[in-house]
Amino acid sequence: MSLSNRITASITDDQKNEAIALVKQAMEKLPFLITVEGKEKKKLVKFGPDSVSFVEDALRGVNEFPSAFPASFDKEEFIRDATLVIALRDVFVSVGSLYTAINDTLSVTGADAMSAANDAYSYLKKAASNNVAAKDLVDRMSLRYKGQGRKKTTEPPAP
Repeated sequence: MSLSNRITASITDDQKNEAIALVKQAMEKLPFLITVEGKEKKKLVKFGPDSVSFVEDALRGVNEFPSAFPASFDKEEFIRDATLVIALRDVFVSVGSLYTAINDTLSVTGADAMSAANDAYSYLKKAASNNVAAKDLVDRMSLRYKGQGRKKTTEPPAP
């Protein structure tokens, strides 16, 4: 097993279920959230992190210079949209930090677990030689590496 196990932690079923419930609760607080498929997303006007300040400036302009806009420009709808963009950005940053922390923790603990699982697989292969139940488990585990073949070792070229 790897000697550099980076995370030693555990989570109870209650903690996991509570975290999931809190995420669901957050989703319920934002019932207007939608998902957009790839093709539709490509058709949208480009919007990235730098665009928020552009929207904020436009919002300031609508509020400070309302007479500059024709009647066809729906100021109320723009103000709602811009205000939502600004608020959602803050939520996005918070959720993004949580997502990144969970994803990084999952990656590191997954790597630790896979390293130990590979060691366990080696031990189980040895045990399978005289234990039918262990052989069935090893056969199932071997599917993880099916088709990968052995790594070829390359010898350095002759001088």
